[in-house]
Amino acid sequence: MEHPRFSEILKDLYLKSIEPCKEPSFILYFIFMVVIFGGIGVFLSLWQYINGEPLKYVSQNMMTYAVALSVPAAFTIFLHVIPHSDYKVSHVIITLSILILQVITVCFSFWDGHFIIAIISTIISWWYWILANSCNGSLGDKSYHSQIKKDLQNHGTKWDNN
Repeated sequence: MEHPRFSEILKDLYLKSIEPCKEPSFILYFIFMVVIFGGIGVFLSLWQYINGEPLKYVSQNMMTYAVALSVPAAFTIFLHVIPHSDYKVSHVIITLSILILQVITVCFSFWDGHFIIAIISTIISWWYWILANSCNGSLGDKSYHSQIKKDLQNHGTKWDNN
């Protein structure tokens, strides 16, 4: 049995991350709901920074936002993405390692408010969110329409069994 190469595992993660971004509704949801509305606390702290507050507060808000996105997204990855993967163990190791490193880095950087670390952590959290929602049919126009149609066809089938 041939073992997968590390590049194949990374390519698989890359494809799982890129595939949902081909759907306009997925991109719109991500931009407006996750980045803009979800990141409102970060934007408010940017406003404070412009008005003279230290950059430390922007960094802290970004890191809090990143962890708040990453932890539930990683949990969803474990429950819904990895079980359908050909590289289950490798994906668990990668996902868990990055999450642990992200949380540790965030905890240690809170004292100095490292802006670069906050940016990297936020980008990782966005990647986690995209990967976690890559199989969410409700975020795609076509898949959502298909799901509604299927639900309508199955509506009432359980009532007959009583």
